[in-house]
Amino acid sequence: MSRMHSLLIGARFARAGGREGLWRTALIAIGVGLGFAALLVACSVPAALDARKERGDARSPSGSVTAPADGELVAQCVTVFGGRTVTGTLLQPQSPRAALPPGLSVFPAPGDMAVSPALARLLNSDRGQVLRERLDHRITATIGDTGLRDPQELVYYAGADHLDPDAAGVSRIDAWGATSDRDPLSPQLLFLVVVAVVALLTPVTVFIATAVRTGGERQERRLAALRLIGADRRAIAWIASGEALAATAAGLTTGALLFIAGRQLAGHLTLFGIAAFPADLQPDPSAAAGAALGVSALAVSVTLLSLRGVVVEPLGVARRATATRRRLVWRLALPAAGTALVAVQVGTGGFADEEAWIGAGVALVLGGITALLPWLVENATARLGKTRRLSRQLAVRRLQHHGGTAARSVTGAMVVVAGAIALHTLFVAVGTQHSHVSGDDLTHAQLVMVPSHIDPTVDDAALARAVAASPGTRSSATLSEAYARAEPTGTQEQPIDVTIGDCQALRLRVVAEDCHDGDTLWVPDGARQSADLPGRRVLLTATSYDAGTGSPWTIPSHLRTVDSSPDPHHGTRHSGLFITPGALHGSPVHGAFTLTYILLDPDLPNALDQVRTAAKDDPAAGFMELRATETDPAFAGIRKAILGGAALTVLMAGAGLLVSVLEQLREQRRVLSALAAIGAPRSLLAVSVLWQTLIPVGFALLLATGTGTSLGMLLVRQGDTTVPVDWTAVAVLTGTAAATVLLVTLLSLPLLWRLMRADGLHTE
Repeated sequence: MSRMHSLLIGARFARAGGREGLWRTALIAIGVGLGFAALLVACSVPAALDARKERGDARSPSGSVTAPADGELVAQCVTVFGGRTVTGTLLQPQSPRAALPPGLSVFPAPGDMAVSPALARLLNSDRGQVLRERLDHRITATIGDTGLRDPQELVYYAGADHLDPDAAGVSRIDAWGATSDRDPLSPQLLFLVVVAVVALLTPVTVFIATAVRTGGERQERRLAALRLIGADRRAIAWIASGEALAATAAGLTTGALLFIAGRQLAGHLTLFGIAAFPADLQPDPSAAAGAALGVSALAVSVTLLSLRGVVVEPLGVARRATATRRRLVWRLALPAAGTALVAVQVGTGGFADEEAWIGAGVALVLGGITALLPWLVENATARLGKTRRLSRQLAVRRLQHHGGTAARSVTGAMVVVAGAIALHTLFVAVGTQHSHVSGDDLTHAQLVMVPSHIDPTVDDAALARAVAASPGTRSSATLSEAYARAEPTGTQEQPIDVTIGDCQALRLRVVAEDCHDGDTLWVPDGARQSADLPGRRVLLTATSYDAGTGSPWTIPSHLRTVDSSPDPHHGTRHSGLFITPGALHGSPVHGAFTLTYILLDPDLPNALDQVRTAAKDDPAAGFMELRATETDPAFAGIRKAILGGAALTVLMAGAGLLVSVLEQLREQRRVLSALAAIGAPRSLLAVSVLWQTLIPVGFALLLATGTGTSLGMLLVRQGDTTVPVDWTAVAVLTGTAAATVLLVTLLSLPLLWRLMRADGLHTE
């Protein structure tokens, strides 16, 4: 029998092997399809990121001009609502030739705005009432896809006629589309990405390999029948390979269809803040072809390896008899090699230039423990003694005879948990290097507002009063920063820093418990003697480089020296003159830099949104949220992407576990029918199935916890970095896996009831 003939026979068994053959092929196709769909998503990520960047660059202002009659005035207005960023742009065209931003067909008139579809839905919902008050423009158009990074982005363009061309936040442009380069990732973040990709794709590979082994016991009986009619061992191997290839081909088709169907839903789903247009999810052709070939090769390899441990003879399969003990030595080789590879590379001094080798080591460790689990389940169940609970005894006996099949069904979940624990430990380590204590004092302020001055008609004091009156504000304090330049203006003396505010506000920066309106305080700056300041004539100016303009003012003779106190924002200590309004005697400083420190109302859930809405007269006003720690934006973005990928991997592992449990029940249908026929209660059999799943899962989680913890500690062993094991996170991850198993078992109960019927004893 030629090899091609054997392959064709195997392919025919996959599609024409009766109900059992079709059921096995369908299960393999579903399992392989889910895994291949996940691989296609991974192959689509680079293209999706490039498309997102291109659209972001295309809508960036470009082509700055200086002629007043040319181009248009633009101002960026970024705000936050419900934790989501809302990106706005004010447009004031100054020429009929002004270029439209991508996604718009006409400029919105003053008072009108064009919004993205996601923002339109939010504004029209009950939840968006506060945001509607903030963006009080009439919606006249919808931004097209070419003007959006992703379909869930909150973006708007508003028409304006009041922009100050000299304001710092206003630009005059004549084109859109600025080219930007991605900032290179630091070695630590690149290392984190590599380990995350390996940790997320290894379970996919394991899942596909497990899916190919679905229905292995029935396949072995069929191969024994072929031996009975004269097929030799080599022909048996090729027939099995042909059957695996045919089922895998169906799985690849299923995966492609799942990917196409799922891609249409991508625009309606947001996972950890990540969304994409369906058209962006375009797998790289070479990568997709490589994934298809890799899956096919994996299917054949797994099939041939599984037959090495089976003696297929004409009278049956040797596995029906007492099996030989699984050997431990070779099962330790892969994880030991991976551990050694990671240890050697990490031990060289850090993350840089060794990412590929460390990724290979992580893959060897995570993939290698899949061979350890069957040995662990077999040896552990062999030592389990008799128990009074009949349900547990039935499960143990089943595991003692078919522990390998049960162990294989949970390997995907085990690898997911092990990778998640290691990845979490690495997250903590890298996070300590990309986040730091900010120095912010949240007891005195949680938010700082800075007016933008893009609209000269907006008064800073009126804006501060509106924020102070907001329902979300518990207390507020406003300070103005200016400079005092010596008279005459020709002197080269450095200007003096000036802070203006009432006593309550000044106490945010100086120690002045007995302050009264009309006082002027001095914090030494190290460059001047306080005795030289009283009675001097100065000009109060908004900036340090103003010359010849400003409000004349005389430093009072009763100048009092005080100590500085840490600013609530970053704990900065300020020096110079601190002036209360009464001491100015009507000498205002126009255009001074104003900051309003805001303490939010803890009893109002949307206090932050209420405060931002109160400042709607200045849509470009900046709001700095004070935080105890500050995190690198690149690290935060990578964290979101990894969490999204991890969620998809967990869903795939749960689906694979459900398929495996259903297949195991079908393998036991005769036993279940017989037990039901002799009067075994349904509850007894249901509990036995639960035990049959929980026992290998328990060993799998034990192995995953040990492997993930050890691997995580090994990955962070660099320099002086020490990270304790987060046992709370470990408990959450393992508990989630256990809950998934319980849910899968409950979902399998309908099939269990169906199999517990007398017609399951029928045979042909």
